[in-house]
Amino acid sequence: MKKHHFNLIELLVVIAIIAILAAMLLPALNKARESARKIECNNRIAQVLKGTLLYGDDNEEWIVTHRSGVMWGTFLEDGRYIPQKVMACPSLTGTAGSWFHRTYGIYRFDLDERKYYNARKEQYGDFAVKGPGDQLYYSLRRLKQPTGTLLYADTYITTGSRMGSGEWTFNPCVFVEEGAVSLHHGGTSNTGYADGHVESANSAVLRGMGFTKLIENGTQRSY
Repeated sequence: MKKHHFNLIELLVVIAIIAILAAMLLPALNKARESARKIECNNRIAQVLKGTLLYGDDNEEWIVTHRSGVMWGTFLEDGRYIPQKVMACPSLTGTAGSWFHRTYGIYRFDLDERKYYNARKEQYGDFAVKGPGDQLYYSLRRLKQPTGTLLYADTYITTGSRMGSGEWTFNPCVFVEEGAVSLHHGGTSNTGYADGHVESANSAVLRGMGFTKLIENGTQRSY
């Protein structure tokens, strides 16, 4: 019985079929990977919130966004509330700069002349205190609606040496160091609230909350 050997045409047909199958499967595989990263990101923000609330328990219900050039992540790591590795989104690949600059973003109320904050403080509470120099604190006791008070979110820097990294802080109405809250999980951002829960929010939800600056598909958007 003669053995069959592939000729060149048959080999090319096989290669073409494999290439077609790979092209069909690759988007599904990429989507599955991103779905896994989104879930991991959600879990990381939940850990950040837990660490933040524990820090507040140990500090008379006060938390720090930054103090004299030291960002929020440093306080949580130095106090051993959470490890450094959970403070940034797994979907982001930027590595430039110090780790504490490329974390999730914490809400900073003072970057838009307090307009967003002042318009909502009757509903959510007057919880922010600006200390001497470059210091900013939030009082958990003064929160009227912890469930609706956004503390952390996915962020992304669009240009410069830190492009592709998270930005350690955000304000809904201004770009901060070319960054803002980012919708890089299939058009959504993972957002963490002061009661400890995490939500996935799309552009419509965030704009409904009053956001006028977002990052979509790596691009700055103003509304």
